Amino acid sequence: ACFRQNITVVTIYASLGEGALCHSLNETEVTTVICGRKELKKLIDINGQLDTLKHVVYISEDDVSSEVSLAKQCTNWRVESFEEVERLGLETPIEANLPLPSDTAVIMYTSGSTGMPKGVMMSHRNVLATASAVMTIVPALGKKDVYLAYLPLAHILELAAETIISAVGASIGYGSPLTLTDTSNKIKRGTKGDASALRPTLMTAVPAILDRVRDGVRKNVDAKGGVAKKLFDIAYSRRLAAVNGSWFGAWGLEKLVWDMLVFQKVRAILGGRIRFILSGGAPLSGETQRFINICLGAPIGQGYGLTETCAGGTFSEYNDTSVGRVGAPLSCSFIK
Repeated sequence: ACFRQNITVVTIYASLGEGALCHSLNETEVTTVICGRKELKKLIDINGQLDTLKHVVYISEDDVSSEVSLAKQCTNWRVESFEEVERLGLETPIEANLPLPSDTAVIMYTSGSTGMPKGVMMSHRNVLATASAVMTIVPALGKKDVYLAYLPLAHILELAAETIISAVGASIGYGSPLTLTDTSNKIKRGTKGDASALRPTLMTAVPAILDRVRDGVRKNVDAKGGVAKKLFDIAYSRRLAAVNGSWFGAWGLEKLVWDMLVFQKVRAILGGRIRFILSGGAPLSGETQRFINICLGAPIGQGYGLTETCAGGTFSEYNDTSVGRVGAPLSCSFIK
């Protein structure tokens, strides 16, 4: 909606301290903020330090009423729920004010790990260049795909991924790292995690998440012991030989047997339909990459990029099974 009206979107990590939040909001002269309950509380605490903020739109959540009441006492801004804004848009539709390719689409602030957060300005041309280039790497992206989104949109990897998914008409389901699987910390016993409910075909992941999946599977296998552990170890070693290129590994019918007997249960952890995972943000260990390749039966694409390059720098080919590589430059990139 913002892009259609040529409104620049500013992304800021909500975990930043008060000083960094004030700096980011004032530097970009933000007039409207969309936030949840926790972020609304932070805005109330710094309201006297914000120079240009005029509108606050909050996402309705449980127990948000007390923060809303406090926010409405501030005379600096007008407070409305997201539902009210949606209703206003339906009642008074307006024509699109489409941007030029050179117009600024996003100002994305870094996490501030080396000092005050820095705002990176990305044009619509930058965003679309990354999206178009990645579409040439992953085959058959389309309406049948379901993408599991659980990383913060303040991170360039997630913004780029959701842009691509929206462009191809696929579905997006939102989750969180703490509710990702049936055994995640914030999931009640007996209920489904995000992956089981959505059954995604695509997802992005930072190496820490994939390491957690690997360690969880290993822990469960070791706990079972006996025949179950023996079968898993045999199946894994046979498939590992095949993935590494050996003709003496498990191929064809043997692969299907191991998938059905052993790995089908592992794949159910992430819904059972994953066909591609993009890993970024940090180096992925070769051990974890091979474990995911075998147990989830899905290729992992690794990439290298920066906020300043709109994520798109390099990207491994879809069928590249080598480890420790981030691929060749994307068609949208020049690397010196």
